[in-house]
Order: sequence, then C-alpha cells, then structure tokens
Amino acid sequence: MKLGIIIPSRLKPRPGGRFLEEFGPELWLDGAIASAKRQLGCTCCSKIFVGVDSEAFVPLHIFNHAAVVRAPSPGQSAAVNVAAAAALGWGATHLLFLEDDDRWLGSKAQIQLPYLRNYDFVSCSQLLVAENGDKVGTNDYPTPSGWCMKSFLWEKVGPLDESLKWRVDTEWLGRLSQAKFRRVHLVPKGMIHAPNKLPLVAQFSEVLPCAESVFLVDRTVNPKGGMATIFDSPEARVEAEAEAAIIREKFWCDPW
Repeated sequence: MKLGIIIPSRLKPRPGGRFLEEFGPELWLDGAIASAKRQLGCTCCSKIFVGVDSEAFVPLHIFNHAAVVRAPSPGQSAAVNVAAAAALGWGATHLLFLEDDDRWLGSKAQIQLPYLRNYDFVSCSQLLVAENGDKVGTNDYPTPSGWCMKSFLWEKVGPLDESLKWRVDTEWLGRLSQAKFRRVHLVPKGMIHAPNKLPLVAQFSEVLPCAESVFLVDRTVNPKGGMATIFDSPEARVEAEAEAAIIREKFWCDPW
C-alpha cells in the first residue's frame, strides 16, 4: 500500500500563528502537514503532495516535508488535480485529501483505510471549530478533508471540474454516485449531531459508526473561506447558486 496525501494550499498565514524567524508567520499548511505526518508512519509508503498556484512563493521549509507541485492555472481545483496526478505518478495505491485549514485527528487514516477492503470510498463527519479552536458545531456532509479512496476510483471518476468555483466537491460527488462505487460514511460512535444531515448523506453512502467516539477531522470555520465568502458576498452567492442549479439539473439532486 502506498498512500498519497493531497493538500491544496494558498499558503496563507494562520491568524495568531507563531512567528518563526526562518520563514515568518506560521501557515495554515504547517498545521495540516503536521496532522497528516503524525499518522503516516513509514515514509517510503506514504508521501504528502502539496498543490499550489504556479506563481506562489513557497517557504523553503515546506519542501522538507512534502512534494510541492505547481498547478498550470490558479484555483484550489487545479491545485488538487495537479497534486493528485503527481501522487498517481509516484505510484500511490490510495489517496487521502486534506484542506490546508483543516486537521486530521487521532488515527483518522488508520481508522478509514481498513474500510477500503469492502468499500471504494470512505468519508466522515467533521467537528467544526473556530480559528481559535473553540468547538462550534458538527458537519455531516462528506467534505474533501474526510475523503479516502482507492486510486483507481479517482482515475475512473476523473479530476475536479476546474470550470466551477464554489460547488466543486459537490459536482465530483455527483459523478462518484453516478459511477455506482461502494461508499461508506463514518460517524462517531454514539454521537448525537445537531443539526443532523445524515439522512441526506445516507441516500448515497452507507452510514456506519466508528469504533471510537471521536470525530476524525477538525474542519475550520474560516471567515475567509469559500462558505463564508458565499454568505457575505451577494455576487459570490449568485455564482454559487448558479453552479448549484447546474449540478441539480445534471444529477437531479444535491448529490452528497
């Protein structure tokens, strides 16, 4: 088994992060890499691939921890796609994804990977946290930081649609559902969610409790992230709704 970990990054400083003399403010990316490396074990069997914009300045210390791959076009989708292609070129048999402002918790990778004996794609619910670390809620939708899959699945479904800006993961999940792959969505054992979106997720995935009563991903509620931008910007909201309408017409639903 060879694990390719895909992290797209805009290389933005984390608010309140440490200032390190050798490269400046701590990046969101530093925390993402650290949370992944704690779980990876043998470095010959796992590798982190960070996708960045072609003109982005990458601090030198990042190259000590990950393979940096530059996308030919701007945007998170392009960064994901070029990093995933590099992972496949390296020979990855399994792919895991992590947004740079999110964090994997506990033994996330070790918990998810055994499910790939019976399924092709594993996702999980997430704990929502504010920038200061306060817990603010839960999210049951299968967002990319919880994705774990066999590499052939990414090749079959195809890369993210770079023509979309706001609903990229939803569109990809629609193609995944159309392909009829076996999916499972993990939730903490015995956990009560509010609000509970699992009935929607259960239309596309088998929902199972983890052996542990813990969330596997901290998802940061980033005030400068995509969802906050949609909420705050009327222009972004119109664009996002237009993309959502295209996806609903294509898949006849919101394909989570």
